[in-house]
Amino acid sequence: MSQFRNTFGGVDRVDYFGGATFATGENRNSRYGVSIGHNININIKDNIQGKFEDRVIADPLFMHEYGHYSDSQIFGLSYLFVIGTPSLFSAKFSKDVTTTYDGNSITQSNHNFRWYERRANKHAAKYFKRYGVNWDDYESRYPRKDKR
Repeated sequence: MSQFRNTFGGVDRVDYFGGATFATGENRNSRYGVSIGHNININIKDNIQGKFEDRVIADPLFMHEYGHYSDSQIFGLSYLFVIGTPSLFSAKFSKDVTTTYDGNSITQSNHNFRWYERRANKHAAKYFKRYGVNWDDYESRYPRKDKR
């Protein structure tokens, strides 16, 4: 997927972080990520300014996708069948739901509450804690528990 995106101009920069290769498309119309093995494909609406590592530890999308990378290391080839394919279909056919977090109503995709998405967030929270990241700051959009 990364090579395909790069061949057709979908990648503006390639960076390496913590064993994973990030292929990032900048200035895109939407934000999303897809992780396959050690390749993390991300589209963002802006440019990465400064050091890549600083962006990773400040952006929950990058950290969440790194959580999927962690799962791919655990599951090996079965990752594609157990997590990758179900996640892809879930993202494609998801519906918006309204949830309440700290007394505030938030509309977001029900995809965010699938077990494999929450699992990626748990991995991300654990890994990025070493960088001083408090996942509670992202819990409303990148939940570790299903609080619907």
